[in-house]
Amino acid sequence: MASRIQIWTSKSRLLYDQTFQSKKEFDEVSYLCCKGRSAPSAFLWCVVPIRTSDLSSFVKDLLCPAWVHGARITDDIASHIIAILATIIFDLVTLPIRLITTPFRVIYNRIYTKESHPLYQFLVNVNRINPTSIGDGLLVKKGWIDVGSSNSKITVDTTFIRLVNVVDNAELHTTGTTQQYFKTDAAENFMMTEHFSPSRII
Repeated sequence: MASRIQIWTSKSRLLYDQTFQSKKEFDEVSYLCCKGRSAPSAFLWCVVPIRTSDLSSFVKDLLCPAWVHGARITDDIASHIIAILATIIFDLVTLPIRLITTPFRVIYNRIYTKESHPLYQFLVNVNRINPTSIGDGLLVKKGWIDVGSSNSKITVDTTFIRLVNVVDNAELHTTGTTQQYFKTDAAENFMMTEHFSPSRII
């Protein structure tokens, strides 16, 4: 089984590209690419100030998370006004809960940093990637080929890995996992870059 792993930034900059002939080596790197931080749920946004790294984001998440992150765009003006009033009231009612959970969230964000993520450490320490080029989330493409009796089946798995619990809004568009299957008569076609281009996968 031939395999390949690529790691991209959310802005389609290639950070890592490696082919593997050994399943053990592939599994070791693949394991690091499966341990993303979980995305905060809508409920968590309401009771915990998620972002504490900068003052502007912290104030928004503490005082008005439902208004900032909720659905503020509606079809008509009346619904829009009602939605704004409802989210403001909801934010005021749940504010005491967020005040209580703030110290715990600050501690959590200081412990589970981007730098503490195993994939970040692998890229920086083992592959000497410039830390400034690694964002809060990375796009990981894993591909492998299974040679059958007739045609070879190529599987490409694309996953957005969160290095922190919440990522910048600009990186959210790549969130999710997709799989594509390719049939090819020649196994060497699997190693062509075109199979792994972000524009072909996303």
